[in-house]
Amino acid sequence: MPSALNLCIDIGNSRTKFGIFKGSRLIKMSVKKKVSLEGWRSLLRRNKPIRNVILSSVAHHPRNLEKIFASRCHFIRMTGLTRVPVKIKYQTPHTLGTDRIAAVVGASAHFPGKSLLVINAGTCITFDFVSDDQKYFGGSIHPGLAMRTASLYVFTEKLPLIESIQEPVPLTGRSTKGSIRAGIFHGAISEISGIIVNYLKNHPGLIIVMTGGDLPFLFKGVKKAFSSKIPIFARPGLVLNGLNIILNCNFPGKF
Repeated sequence: MPSALNLCIDIGNSRTKFGIFKGSRLIKMSVKKKVSLEGWRSLLRRNKPIRNVILSSVAHHPRNLEKIFASRCHFIRMTGLTRVPVKIKYQTPHTLGTDRIAAVVGASAHFPGKSLLVINAGTCITFDFVSDDQKYFGGSIHPGLAMRTASLYVFTEKLPLIESIQEPVPLTGRSTKGSIRAGIFHGAISEISGIIVNYLKNHPGLIIVMTGGDLPFLFKGVKKAFSSKIPIFARPGLVLNGLNIILNCNFPGKF
């Protein structure tokens, strides 16, 4: 009988990401705009060893989706109250985005016993702090690159809606579109860097871990803003890895 697999699903504001794990090893990952109910059924049929499923969703998803998973697998709908291997000190855990928790769990597994600042650059850019004794306190939520772009278009009469930002982005824009790109990209880099500096003042040994869909655009810019002595790491797929750890924590031995 084939070894059981874990299916970890992260439904975000813009995209749906899922990963199939064998133990702690990611064997398949996919990113889609949307997945239909039949698409999920087909995925389970094609990967029958899937026995355990965890769903993190910060957006609306089909009402019957959870029933499909619960009827076929050991299933967890991730919430702010789900058992996790870090201590949640957030004042309102019931409102806490589950992707934020999963990213912190994933980062803590990569760097055990270290104080961490986890930066997830997606639709929103989130900052989350976890202490070296595995206590998660919270962080901050900021507009992401696409949200900044859209807001300039929506709240002005003449500024154009630009296409997605691609590197390199000159510091000085020499056209209106170029100026928008420069403001969005370098503004985000300066914002991220400034927050990192403020955290480092209180936590000198802090490790910075970056992830998210806009990671390829922002990571190099943030790295350039600091000396090589500041530990800044890129970890794509951090949320999915964190979800897999949480799933294994709640269903031990279900492989």
